[in-house]
Amino acid sequence: MIKILLTFFTLLISVVLFGQKTELEVRNMAATYSEQELVFESSTLMTYNQLYLAEILVDKLLEFQPESSNYNYKKGYILLYSKMDYVKAITHLQKAILRTSGNYDLYSLHEINASIDAFYHLGKCYHLNGEFEKAKQYFNQFLISTNSNSDLIYKAHNSILQCDVAKALIARPKKAIVKNIGKEINTQYPEYSPVVSLDGSAIYFTSRRPWENGETDAYRDASNNDFPEDIYVSYSDEKGNWLTPQKMDFCEAQRNEATVAVSSDEKRIYVYQDNTGAGDLFFSDFKSNSFSEIKGIDYKGVNTESWETHCTMTTDGLNMYFVSDRPGGLGGRDIYRVVKMPDGSWSLPQNLGPNINTSSDEDSPFIASDNKTLYYSSNGPKSMGGFDIFVTVRDEDNVWGDPLNMGYPINSTGDDIFYTTTIDGLKGYMTSFRKNGYGEKDIYEIQNDYVGLNNIAALKGHIKTVSGEPIPSDLKITVSCLNCEETMANSTTPRLRDGTFFSSLLEHCRDYEYVITSGTDKEVFREKVSTKCDNKYHEIFREIVLDTKTMKVISSTEGSENSTLASQKVPMKENDLGLKEIGVKEVGKKDDVVANNSMKDFEMIHYFGYNGNLLSVKSGDLKIFLNEIEKQLKESGRKTLTIEIESSASKVPTRKYKNNENLAQIRALNIQKELVAYISNNKELKSKVTVVIKKSVVEGPEYANDASDRKKYQKFQFIYLKTK
Repeated sequence: MIKILLTFFTLLISVVLFGQKTELEVRNMAATYSEQELVFESSTLMTYNQLYLAEILVDKLLEFQPESSNYNYKKGYILLYSKMDYVKAITHLQKAILRTSGNYDLYSLHEINASIDAFYHLGKCYHLNGEFEKAKQYFNQFLISTNSNSDLIYKAHNSILQCDVAKALIARPKKAIVKNIGKEINTQYPEYSPVVSLDGSAIYFTSRRPWENGETDAYRDASNNDFPEDIYVSYSDEKGNWLTPQKMDFCEAQRNEATVAVSSDEKRIYVYQDNTGAGDLFFSDFKSNSFSEIKGIDYKGVNTESWETHCTMTTDGLNMYFVSDRPGGLGGRDIYRVVKMPDGSWSLPQNLGPNINTSSDEDSPFIASDNKTLYYSSNGPKSMGGFDIFVTVRDEDNVWGDPLNMGYPINSTGDDIFYTTTIDGLKGYMTSFRKNGYGEKDIYEIQNDYVGLNNIAALKGHIKTVSGEPIPSDLKITVSCLNCEETMANSTTPRLRDGTFFSSLLEHCRDYEYVITSGTDKEVFREKVSTKCDNKYHEIFREIVLDTKTMKVISSTEGSENSTLASQKVPMKENDLGLKEIGVKEVGKKDDVVANNSMKDFEMIHYFGYNGNLLSVKSGDLKIFLNEIEKQLKESGRKTLTIEIESSASKVPTRKYKNNENLAQIRALNIQKELVAYISNNKELKSKVTVVIKKSVVEGPEYANDASDRKKYQKFQFIYLKTK
């Protein structure tokens, strides 16, 4: 997704038509070719940016002449731009600069010198390593030595300015936490371009990991031996831990697909794909329980013969910001905007102008939920080095304010890019290459207390069905202001995976009404809400329970962002679902040989709705169950007791938890954690009660796409507890 511009050469070289070589062929060359042949072949591979294969031959050349400035130059360049291994590259480039020439001949067997460009590349290594004075020394040496036509001159001047910016920002660090997201997401392979859902419960990202059965092995990138790009999604559990990522259905083994953006309802994914050598923007919509094949964005003037790399859509769907390196920009890649017109068409692209775009590259825009705070990355003179993340806010006159570098430690001397945030702006995710990471690029979580959104409010809701089946796919929520200066109405749709919806353009100190409709705007529910008047970020949260038989909302209650519907008790008539209603029940007696007192055992069963997996010790049957155990241990003289857990999941497909085996295990683990935590803090139960998982299974009939038949599946979605 990130193009490497080949600036290695100072001479224009004419080469013979070059075909793709396999790694086996190149290794055979290394074993059999003469030094002169290896010089030519390695140079040809480097000309075509096939750096991984070129390194095999360069390593062989270094066996012939370990101290050659020419060969060490090639090796250092490959390490830096193919692997970002700037520490090892320093050793080779230090040898390279011992002999340099302005007439460097890449293909000559008799070339003993390195290119003068070696000074620039060595400066870049020290810049990345945080040694700014050394970096400036070599950048300046390059500028003194190079000819006036080198395309690295601008980059050297820019890098010198960036070194000074880095020193200043590191001296005044921001209060921010930068945390590697962990090995569940990051691997030894590159992971990047994260897009987080507004509530932080899902993260979509790009990975170059191999497919399980080797389908992508034949399509590795000759530049760095990377596997093709694919898009994955991971969901967080109720404890905030990321679950095993799932590859999106539309990914193909031979094709690169990279994440760009996700709509607020997560029903549309925007994708970058390079089919023509330039790269364009695509999308995939969620239909029939899966994402459809990707299609090109057809807004006039967006995709061109130039390079379009990234886009972001406002939560109301009326503005899209995207990146292009098309002619007529301010330099490199610029950020543009298109606007949806009243008739449904889209305006022609407009450059955001010199306050944001520079003569360098701007990329990875992300528009926050207030539709006026824009995060993006730039590798211009105000960066610490490489791409840094900036933030700018649009005022009432639609003028973008001066961009703010988000500072150190969020930004580093390497590329920090692809920043997206949750709805309040206080938690974000980005891509960075840093020491002690898992791979060449990793995804990091950012927490800060100085870039959060103010002066807006958001309505967040969670729609749950009575019996736990998925919500209808045709629900829509329209939010209208009742006393705003200008009439406004915004529509959104709930996420199908969990029924969550957002509306984030609410003003403070106003009254609103939201209306839930289905199908052809048939009204299901309406309710009035009011926002606070404190000019801080404010969130209204509603827990909504829908009866899909009558298509009526049977309850709408206030909640908090951290509340969950899993433990909400929805009354059910006896035998309504054909379930075994046990509750908490005495199941037998046995003799205590020590106290000779009667001892009871208890069992409890709880049926879950779709994907449900949490119970609370503070309410309901579980609270009764524990109270009975505590009472018995006090009164009967019983010394110890074991709680056995059995869990089950039906065969109704679950995308959130990857498969039903995972869901069944999560149900058992969650109840075990809840019980152990309660017992550990209860002096009457601690050291007396043991909690074990006896089994977790997947049972019931195969799913026949008939979720309305609740009793058919829900009787296999339960947690069962028994004492012994």
